[in-house]
Amino acid sequence: MDLKETVEEIVANQQLTHQRQLLEKALNQNVYALPVTWSETFYCAEKLLNVICLPADEYGETRASDKDIQPSCYNASLICSILKKILEQDCHSMERNYEQLVPLILTTCAPLLTSINLWSPARCNAISSKLIRCVLDELKVCTMKSFIDEKPMIFKDTFERILKDLVGEAWKKSSRARFTFVYLILNAGGDVLTEYLDKILPTVLTMTDDVVPRHAVTGIKCIHHILKEVPAGELRYRGRINVLHDALLKKMHCQEATVYAPLLPCLLSSLPCIETEMMKNRGCSLPNYNRCFDEMLSIFNLSSDQNVKRIFATSLSTIVSQMGIEVIGHMKAILAVLEYGFDTCDLITVSYLSNMISELVNVAWLRMTSHTEQLTALLIKTLYSIKNDDWRTQNSTPSQITRTEDSIAEALTKLTVIDAELGVEILTLMEDEGRLNLQAFAEKLQRNMTV
Repeated sequence: MDLKETVEEIVANQQLTHQRQLLEKALNQNVYALPVTWSETFYCAEKLLNVICLPADEYGETRASDKDIQPSCYNASLICSILKKILEQDCHSMERNYEQLVPLILTTCAPLLTSINLWSPARCNAISSKLIRCVLDELKVCTMKSFIDEKPMIFKDTFERILKDLVGEAWKKSSRARFTFVYLILNAGGDVLTEYLDKILPTVLTMTDDVVPRHAVTGIKCIHHILKEVPAGELRYRGRINVLHDALLKKMHCQEATVYAPLLPCLLSSLPCIETEMMKNRGCSLPNYNRCFDEMLSIFNLSSDQNVKRIFATSLSTIVSQMGIEVIGHMKAILAVLEYGFDTCDLITVSYLSNMISELVNVAWLRMTSHTEQLTALLIKTLYSIKNDDWRTQNSTPSQITRTEDSIAEALTKLTVIDAELGVEILTLMEDEGRLNLQAFAEKLQRNMTV
């Protein structure tokens, strides 16, 4: 039996278990040693790839049972193995015909390679990676990103293959189309993304708006990549960046830590594109920065989830640095967040909040004089509680405690730049409180002040 007949027999059998037996038999047969024309190669590849049936997950979790998912993925890995053998036999034709074959392979391998799906086993992921690597090696290209940049028609052809499954809500029912779409975007450069931006954004925005966290995370990751790769001028054209920023800002009320983790860096990346350095240098009002900062402070105060608080604390220093002196208008809300955070958050979050104080001094130290004593008292009080083994230290590692102490020392050092007399008072206070074992910390602060 030749390769073409073997493939046709596999396609004719619709049951997963029968397909698996035939695929395993095909792998063990020596049908690949025979000469195979390119037309036969393409025919076999197209037939085999259409055999793969990936589970749909309209509501975020797969609706198929585990007994169906595992054979589907196992068959997919077997098909990838067969294709790899075919390509190794027919590598001399690869460079001349990649326009046909690569989009076909991408629509199968991309879903198995995408890390955000929950059903693709490691073995299936590994063989898909090997198949993609085989194609890239034969075409003498290092990465898929460089390949798509050099041959933008690959992006166009693959995108058109899945376009009908991305219209409206259809992408929820097609795992293959959705994950291929994400893979294409995350591996495309600025030139390709710019050319197809108006075709890409509707689906990306629909994913971002979805109530299922996994879908929202997918859309947010795509937007973040677009913000990094596409020139700012193209994003500002016809208000594209305003639409993206608005979609991201609406997700701030999702109350899901898994969504906040990619959302905040993406949201902060969109702000410089809307309100440029020229606007800040001219002393213009920054309404988008102010609105975003207010939202972040409000959610931090209202949330009872320590993971959410930690994620927001990591981004507060970034937006303070971006806003510059404009942040002074939020000092009342900032002080409320700091007092609440230092009293109720774990040590990791406290260290991030201490970094925020350091950044506040960096960007607005001339306007911080009236708040110096309050911030200093807050830091010293927190330090005493850490040294007294409060509830936070019981669940923390020594490295986390040291990191928090270093962050507090750095913040206190910054505050002493504003008021040198206050620095002397801090050192005196620490030396008088030797019973609390703060001598080493006082010496560390002294060294920082000297530097």
